[in-house]
Amino acid sequence: MHKINWDDFRVVLAVCDAGSVNGAAKQLGLNHATILRRVANFEERHGVSIFIKSGKGYKLNQSSAQILNSLRSLDSAVVELERRLQGHESAISGVVRITSTDSFTDRILPELVVDLCKNQQGLLVNLMTTNNALDLDKTEADIAVRAGFEPPDGLISQEICRLGIVIYRRQTRPTRAHGGPTDRQNWVRRTGLNAQSPIYQWQDQSIAGDTVVAQADTFSSVARFVTMGVGAGMIPCVLGDAIAGLERISGMPDNIRPGVWLVCHSDMIDLPHIRTTYDFLVENLRVRRAELIGDAV
Repeated sequence: MHKINWDDFRVVLAVCDAGSVNGAAKQLGLNHATILRRVANFEERHGVSIFIKSGKGYKLNQSSAQILNSLRSLDSAVVELERRLQGHESAISGVVRITSTDSFTDRILPELVVDLCKNQQGLLVNLMTTNNALDLDKTEADIAVRAGFEPPDGLISQEICRLGIVIYRRQTRPTRAHGGPTDRQNWVRRTGLNAQSPIYQWQDQSIAGDTVVAQADTFSSVARFVTMGVGAGMIPCVLGDAIAGLERISGMPDNIRPGVWLVCHSDMIDLPHIRTTYDFLVENLRVRRAELIGDAV
């Protein structure tokens, strides 16, 4: 049984489609002599005469029509196999470690991770919640979603939007006959902030120390205290707007609204599973900007 040379049979098909050696040469990017040699190799190897050669070009020998049909079927099968192999090679797989704060991992990121893994079933995403900035240089994480006022130095970063932060309290109820509301506003203060942070400075300047009745080092915990009616507190809108029983008291100055940054190390961004995850998060976080900004109410 003769083994088929794939290059030769594709040249034969190209001559059939083009109707001439010159046409096949242009189609395949080969020279005239190579086309003639490949056609001759095919015919000699298989003991057939595919073409009738004339001054007008190459005409298919009618007795070879069935061979040509088989070649076309074979060509389609090879093209399909190449497509499947290419898809297999380009399948995205691997572990991606995403780090962020509770403000994002409590609300938006889990939903996006689920959607990502449905589309890329070879991915395993490890979502890490911490208010400490994991070191991407030391590969403690692959991608970070962070709120900050400046882009991180030396890293690939995309700013999605400015994060909405407002003052919330538990929704007020009608005053009972035997009592009335107090003029004193109790506060829940967010701790664990850098002293240079505009959020820290606003709290320091605007909230009297004797009105602070509870403190917490995460916005999620602040929100829980506020929901319990302990006092008012500063909460990102992406958290506060989703909690039943809370209401906004007032907005905050623009200068305390940090940017939402998606960050990756430049040495990692070209890895297929990291790039796929990074691009997916950029696109889908932008879709949900209204929630992050606080306009989705």
